[in-house]
Amino acid sequence: MADREPLDLWESNLAELFVAGLSHRTAPAALRDRLIPEEGAGSEPLLRELVSSGLRQAMVLATCDRIEIIGAGPAPAAAAETAIAQLASRAGLAVSAVEPHAYRHTGERAVRHLFEVVAALDSIVLGEPEILGQVKAAHRLAVEAGCVGPELEAALQAAYAAAKRVRSETALAEQPVSLAAVATKLARNIHGDLAEAGGLLIGFGEMGSAIARALQAQGLRKLAVATGSPARGAALAQELGARHLPVAELASALDHADILLAALSAGTPVLDLAAIRSALQRRRRRPMLLIDLGIPGDVAPEVDSLEDAFLYTLDDLERISAGGRAGREQAASAARAILAEELRRHLREAAARQAAPAVVALRRHFEQARAEVLARGAGLDADAATRLLINRLLHEPSIALKALAAEAAHGPEERRRIERTLLKLFGIERRYGGPAREDAREDDGSDAQS
Repeated sequence: MADREPLDLWESNLAELFVAGLSHRTAPAALRDRLIPEEGAGSEPLLRELVSSGLRQAMVLATCDRIEIIGAGPAPAAAAETAIAQLASRAGLAVSAVEPHAYRHTGERAVRHLFEVVAALDSIVLGEPEILGQVKAAHRLAVEAGCVGPELEAALQAAYAAAKRVRSETALAEQPVSLAAVATKLARNIHGDLAEAGGLLIGFGEMGSAIARALQAQGLRKLAVATGSPARGAALAQELGARHLPVAELASALDHADILLAALSAGTPVLDLAAIRSALQRRRRRPMLLIDLGIPGDVAPEVDSLEDAFLYTLDDLERISAGGRAGREQAASAARAILAEELRRHLREAAARQAAPAVVALRRHFEQARAEVLARGAGLDADAATRLLINRLLHEPSIALKALAAEAAHGPEERRRIERTLLKLFGIERRYGGPAREDAREDDGSDAQS
C-alpha cells in the first residue's frame, strides 16, 4: 500500500476573532489613559508583548475613546483573557482593577463590534471621521510586525467595506461635519475674526480635534492643547500645529482661552463655576465660548449662569445642527441595517474559508484511495475496479456510522441529525428527495452536473 501523506489542517484556519478592551462606554477616562500606550494607536512594543504571550494574530487600537486588542486564534476566549491581563500588567495594575471595566467578545459578537467601531457607530460622536484612519494605522503597524493572519485580515477588510457603504449610503458621516460647522459659526458670532482669538483644547476626543481643525480652517491661529499624558498630548499638539500644556497649567491657560473645547469625558466636571468665574475676572470680562463635548460633561452646568460665559454641550450643538438628534438616529438605524447585511455576508464567507481545508483533505483522501486501488487492482476490468474503489471509500465511514449508532451518548435525534448531515454532504436528499431508500435507483453519475 502506498505511503499516506499527512493531511495538514493548518491551525490558523480554525482561528476565531476576539476583541478585548475598555472604552468610553465601560471605563472612566483616568483608567483608559493609564492603559493606553504612550506610543498611541498601534503600539509596536505592546504588539511584541502580545506575541510573546502567545497571541499570533493581534492588533492594538488605542484612541482617546478606547484601548482594544483585536485578534484571532483557535482559543479566542483564552486569548481575550490574555490580552486583558497583558494590558493590566503593562500599566502596573492588577487584573482585578481592570476587570470590572473590561469587555471580551468572541466569534460573531466580536465581528459585529469591529464593524460598529470602524463605522463610527460605537464612538462618542456617531459618524466621527477619525476612527477609520486610526484603525487603518493600527492595522498597518500590525501587518508590519507580522501579527495579521488570514482571519484577522478578512475581518478588517470586511469592516472597511461595511464602513464605506455606511459613509456612502447614509447621512451618518454628515453629522460630525455639521457639528463642527455649528461650533465655528458660534465662535465667529461671539468673537468675530478668529485670527486674534485664543483656542484651548482639553483632552484627546476625536470631536474636539475635529472642531479644532475646523476653527483653524476658519482663521484660528493660536491653539493650545492641555492633556494628562505628556507624550500623547505632545503628539496631538504637533499634529494640530498647537502648543502643548500640562494639565497643571490649565488654570492659567484659561486666561487666554477665548474658545475652550472640553473633550476629556473624565466622568466628573474638571472646570467648575469658581474656576471659570475667576478666569473671567482675570480676562476683564472678555467673553468665553465653552464647548463641552464630554460625556458626561467636563464643564459644570452652572457655568452657563455666568454673564460672559457661553456654554454649549454636545446636545446643544445637535439641536442647532440641521436634522439634530432625530436625523442622527435615523442615519444610525440605516447604518446598522447595512452592518447587519455585511456581517451576514462576512460570516458566510468566513465559514466557507474555514471549510476549505477539510474539502482539500477530503479530495486528497479520495485521490490517495484511487491511487491505492489502481496500484492494487492491476488487470481488473472497470466494473471490478470501481467496485473496489467504492468499497475502499465507504469502509471507514460505514464503520464510524455503526460505532456512532452504538454509542449510548447519541440518542435517536442525534443519530438522525448525523445521518441527515451525511446525506446532505453527498447530495443524496437533493437527488432522491429524502433519506436513502432500498428501492432508490442506483446513480451512475450521469446527472452529476445537473
